[in-house]
Amino acid sequence: MLNITVEWLKQDRVIYQRFVGRVTLEGMRQVQPLFAAMLDHGTAPVHAVIDLREVTDYPRNLRRLSEVMMMRNSPHLGFVLVMTSNVLLRFVTTVLTQTFARRMNVHWLDDEDSVIAFLRKHDDTLQHIEWSLARHSVEV
Repeated sequence: MLNITVEWLKQDRVIYQRFVGRVTLEGMRQVQPLFAAMLDHGTAPVHAVIDLREVTDYPRNLRRLSEVMMMRNSPHLGFVLVMTSNVLLRFVTTVLTQTFARRMNVHWLDDEDSVIAFLRKHDDTLQHIEWSLARHSVEV
């Protein structure tokens, strides 16, 4: 079963997107309109935290994956922080961003503490960010 959660980690500033289980292109397409609306509605720069730590299977076709990466074209997008310890998944996301989304400022981190520390260090307006502030959750 696919479970994708999209919520504000920090209202209008940091989007948290979590993927669990088998990721499909259709599932990714379903959440993109919400993600894009949040990105456009937010106060730039809007950072994105993409949590892939619980992904068990994902599409291998890089061209098709790149087609659903709508966020790559948004002028509102700040940092993209990808959480995964899966070496192959990290490689795939690296190839995708370097090939199809070179302007994205992507960083790979291992856990929530690393994400919070990164955001606090690189964005002075996020000194008080906490996971407990997450809201506006939608599951697909």
